[in-house]
Amino acid sequence: RSVKTRRSFFGGQLGGRLPSTKMLILADPTGDLSAAYREGVRLRNELERRGRSINVHLKTTDIDAQFTKKNIRDYDIVHFSGHANYIPEDPSQSGWLLNNSKLTAKDVLALGSGGHFPSIVFSNACQSGQTKEWRVEKDFENRVFGLGNAFLAAGANHYIGSFWQILDEP
Repeated sequence: RSVKTRRSFFGGQLGGRLPSTKMLILADPTGDLSAAYREGVRLRNELERRGRSINVHLKTTDIDAQFTKKNIRDYDIVHFSGHANYIPEDPSQSGWLLNNSKLTAKDVLALGSGGHFPSIVFSNACQSGQTKEWRVEKDFENRVFGLGNAFLAAGANHYIGSFWQILDEP
């Protein structure tokens, strides 16, 4: 989907860091998705095998909201492989489930005002692309409609997520 809005965005630019692009892979932060862990390791290994154009950092343990908020702006690309949830009653509380914590859509939106932000976010997690219907109502452009909406509004140029549940093995 392409999103068009009058809302102010905090911009990220892919490739703004030379000589290489920095990528953060967050794999299996809750420690119960062995295939998500293997996905992160395979992705890192494949990217490292191809050369030095992407500087890859794989994190598989001690991934909590504090670590993620502190470090996410240091990267150009973020690949998340783990659990997420969508809260239809309050989409701003939707988010990535981490080690004893959660990175909510509201948290992500707050991170956008801090400067550099990842240009690409790939969220391989259940309902990570799910969104509440965007209705033109008073102050609608300042609302959070889900995790994807929050990342895009915070400055990501591209967000890839899922609308449905994802089983670990497939």
